[in-house]
This record gives sequence, C-alpha cells and structure tokens, in this order.
Amino acid sequence: MYNIVEKTMGWPGQYLAGSKGDYERQFRDHVVVFNANLVAVGDSADKIWYGDVDLYIDSDKLQTLANELKKDIYVLREMDGRFEKEEYPDLGKPVAIFHFEEKP
Repeated sequence: MYNIVEKTMGWPGQYLAGSKGDYERQFRDHVVVFNANLVAVGDSADKIWYGDVDLYIDSDKLQTLANELKKDIYVLREMDGRFEKEEYPDLGKPVAIFHFEEKP
C-alpha cells in the first residue's frame, strides 16, 4: 500500500514552500492544509501519509489514491491525526474526504 501512496503523493513530510505565509498569500483562493494527515478509511482507519496538501492542486492525486487503495481518503489537520491521535485519528473534522469510486 505504501508504494502506491508514495508513488501518488510523493515522500511523506513534503513541504509546499519554505514559507507558509508566502504560499498562502500567493495562492489565496486555494485550500491548503499544512502538516496534513491522510487517513485511509475502509474496514479500519490507517494513517498513510503526512505533509503539506494544496487541495486545489492535489485533488486529482487524492482521488486517484482513493481509487487505487479502494478506500476513502480523509484529509485531516495536523492536530486531528498526530501526537496522541496518531493511532486513532479524529475523523470527525476532516478538511476533505475523497471517496473511493468503483469504476465499471
């Protein structure tokens, strides 16, 4: 599974820019989640990746990932999937959900 994740999203921990503020000013109309956690949800909820996500740019990759893994992908903020929530991410406040779409 992790080969698919890295192939689709890149290495865990990636940054969009050296300065979060500069990035947000440059792309004001984008929904950006710095230090995001991606959780694959099917029979279980497994944190599969972390790093910066720009939903405007990364939406196609996230949908591809959901379809490849055959699981819904939850994009969570850092505090909802890290530290004491590493093992049991808080799925109640996702920034976005990419649902697995079975192709005929």
